[in-house]
Amino acid sequence: MHSVRNPLKPSPNLRVDSLNKILRYHSLSNRKTSKSNNIKSIDQVILTCLYFLLLLFSALEEAEWSAFSAFKSDVEHCVDSSVWNIDALINRILMEQLS
Repeated sequence: MHSVRNPLKPSPNLRVDSLNKILRYHSLSNRKTSKSNNIKSIDQVILTCLYFLLLLFSALEEAEWSAFSAFKSDVEHCVDSSVWNIDALINRILMEQLS
């Protein structure tokens, strides 16, 4: 004989909040939350490692360039006449704001 479940009575997996009568599947939501938290923490670890490697290689390149240029005796004079020259760009922005 098959028992018929009362539709007005919540199943044991459901929890009813007394204030707003919202039904929640706590067992499913807890699993989903912990899985998404695990994914977020793994993503954070991967991003932190990538950021560390980027900074490490940048520091190594800077140290290598400093060591290489320390042995050069000639001074190289470079004039940047491109549009991305910081001095020219700042001067242009200031002149536009003043006029």
